[in-house]
Amino acid sequence: DVYKRQGLKARRLSQVLMDLGHMEEAFELGERNLQVQQQAVVRSPKNAAWQRGLATAHNWMSKLRWTRQDWAGAADHAQQAMALAQRLAQKDSGNADVQDTLATALIRQAQAFASEGNLEKAQHFYGQAFAIYTTLLEKDPHNAAWLDVLSDLHAELGWIDECQGDVEQALVHHRTNLEISQELIQQGEKTKGWQRDLALAHFDIGRVHLAQGHLDDALPHLEEALQIFHQQMDAERPGTLLDCVGAMAMMIRAYKQLGDLEQAAKLSENMAALNWRAETADSPSRARMLAAIGLG
Repeated sequence: DVYKRQGLKARRLSQVLMDLGHMEEAFELGERNLQVQQQAVVRSPKNAAWQRGLATAHNWMSKLRWTRQDWAGAADHAQQAMALAQRLAQKDSGNADVQDTLATALIRQAQAFASEGNLEKAQHFYGQAFAIYTTLLEKDPHNAAWLDVLSDLHAELGWIDECQGDVEQALVHHRTNLEISQELIQQGEKTKGWQRDLALAHFDIGRVHLAQGHLDDALPHLEEALQIFHQQMDAERPGTLLDCVGAMAMMIRAYKQLGDLEQAAKLSENMAALNWRAETADSPSRARMLAAIGLG
């Protein structure tokens, strides 16, 4: 119980600090959590709960390593989490928590591969995680946490499809992401985070239509994305500013394609006035925002 309380406290504080942009402190607490979980497993190596706790700690460290652009470190932690979770799943395949931990490890591994440019391996691991959550949701179709992750997986698989030139399949993923995000918002919990997911789904659909030259289809989605991002904008949270800037960048491209240079210039001024930190990207979606601006 002491290990559990210490590890959980460190993990939660690490999450809060990361959300606030204090990455060094978040990293230190993430490592502290990992050490606590390792000590617990050494003390009781057959305790399945502690092994899952250690896998979860490795998953968190993989995310933190990813934010540092340490792809090798992120992949290493993901592999350790995967090995632990796979052993647990072999003994208890029906345990939803274990399946969730395994799927998270697969996602972390996929993120590392995607960041290295190895999209085929990223797609493989994302696909495995997708299959796990699809199976879990067959038993509990309204589980908000699993739907939330499935929404993100549609976004990631859609992005990979775009990069591989399969635009129509990308739109299938992005539209499904939009539907799930709308469903989650109707559930009424965690509204702020799901509003961002909804905006990202609109952003992705608009971005794909814009790349196709379908301006009439792109503009409504990009306008909706920008409106939601603007509502969530907070000067103390640079990520929210980056979201707005990314959406503005796509809108500027759309206006230029339409020949509306006045609107494009106005948005460019608004974009320049936002104090966002281009060097930070704490998720794949934020990395794509930088790409939209032309800095990815």
